[in-house]
Formats: sequence, C-alpha cells, structure tokens
Amino acid sequence: MQPGDLRRFKDNVRNTAEILTGRPFAGRTFMVLEVETTMDGLISSVSFLIDGRIEHRWSGYWVERSSEVFDGVS
Repeated sequence: MQPGDLRRFKDNVRNTAEILTGRPFAGRTFMVLEVETTMDGLISSVSFLIDGRIEHRWSGYWVERSSEVFDGVS
C-alpha cells in the first residue's frame, strides 16, 4: 500500500468502521494519502481520503486487511 493507491473497503468492514466513526465504510473507495511505517518496514498507520474527508492515522494492518486494490471494475 502506497500513497496514491486507490482501494476499496470490503463489505465486511461494516461492524468495525461504523462503530468507530458512525459512518459507513463498507464498499467505499478511498485514496491512500500517507503511509507510516515502523523501523522494520511494516505499515503502522494510514491516512486516506474517503467521501471528501480525510481520515487520519488508522491502523495500517486493519486498513490493509479490510480493503483491496480498486481496479475500477464493478
């Protein structure tokens, strides 16, 4: 996952993301803005643009596991 990547949240993220934010994330497309990594090169946090707003410093592990590369085909 790198800045500029377009990704789509999987349909099963409803429970976690909506509980945290009160907004639906399932099936939404987003653009990765910033990726922070640990000294070992693991993704620690991700900031992304979704629905015209920026979400800051979400768990990189969670975002990567809960989304997939968006290929533009529905």
